[in-house]
Amino acid sequence: GQLLSVPIIGKWYGFDAVIGFMILAIPTTAWLLRSTGWGLALRAAGEYPPAVESSGFSTSRLRYGACLIGGAFGGLAGGYLALGVAGSFAENMTAGRGFVAIAMVTFGRWHPLGVVAAALLIGFVESLQYWFQGIGLNVPYQLMTALPYVIALLVLVFVGKGTQAPSALGVPYRSER
Repeated sequence: GQLLSVPIIGKWYGFDAVIGFMILAIPTTAWLLRSTGWGLALRAAGEYPPAVESSGFSTSRLRYGACLIGGAFGGLAGGYLALGVAGSFAENMTAGRGFVAIAMVTFGRWHPLGVVAAALLIGFVESLQYWFQGIGLNVPYQLMTALPYVIALLVLVFVGKGTQAPSALGVPYRSER
């Protein structure tokens, strides 16, 4: 749309601003989670919420804040998919990629840089479809479209055994105060 043609929001000298922001968000998020008190408290809210409460943080606020930040990134990604990639919105345009995202988090062992590496792997596998078409290799497009999902399943089967999700993930916590 026309919003993408605005230089501040759209493209800067051939570089996409949203992609640039997301690339900067990767090391920033990794640093925040690893090196700040807020990041330690947030990680503890997923592992052992009573420790968070005893250190003076609110588990509920940390969890809601993390959900809001994750939702903002998800909304930015969805908006970019609809406007920046496809140019319009269509129903089911994510095509089940949420499952692949869960597999990437498992494959990345719940660490931001590992998840980025897993995302790059899945992106590479998705790009093989266009590369094979470009060199004239006659591979059925259905196979190439299904390949990221097959990779995600294989990751969950073989790599998923060794990963351990945060122990309090998805477990409601009621403050003892």
